[in-house]
Amino acid sequence: STHFAFVNPQIELIGTGEENQNFKVSLPQSQYLLRVYSKYHSTTGRRSRMQIEQEHRFIKHLVDQGIHTPIPLKNQHGELLFETDEERFAALFQFFSGGHPAEYTHQVAHNIGSLTRRIRLASSSFREEQGRQWKGNDISSYMELFHAVKEQFEPAHLIILDQISSLVES
Repeated sequence: STHFAFVNPQIELIGTGEENQNFKVSLPQSQYLLRVYSKYHSTTGRRSRMQIEQEHRFIKHLVDQGIHTPIPLKNQHGELLFETDEERFAALFQFFSGGHPAEYTHQVAHNIGSLTRRIRLASSSFREEQGRQWKGNDISSYMELFHAVKEQFEPAHLIILDQISSLVES
């Protein structure tokens, strides 16, 4: 409420990663995603305001490249990113609802592979030195991840993972 003029929002935790927490903020006429960033990152150490702002510029770059993704919104002080306390930053995003596909089809596999390729191409055209840049060996790591998770999928889904893998590789 200090940063946005919301009156009685409904706030629900929807996801917690190693470094971030995500909340769905619901108002009578709209919904938002509030991301609370830890200032500490498990792999890179301390994360600065500049690094998170760069992530936001990359998100904007993805949108400019035609990739549909939520973007951060300015608060009532004109900021995209604000400090909540000495340990965390936060940003409010457009809310996009989503979920898992009802069925894993060839089209779903194609869409995942195609989107991954588009994000990789957009990453290569981002003109800033990124904190996390896709390189050739990242694709290898990505493929290793697919092969590792295959054991946890039903046999009917293995062909879908193979399709995603081949689309990512190409």
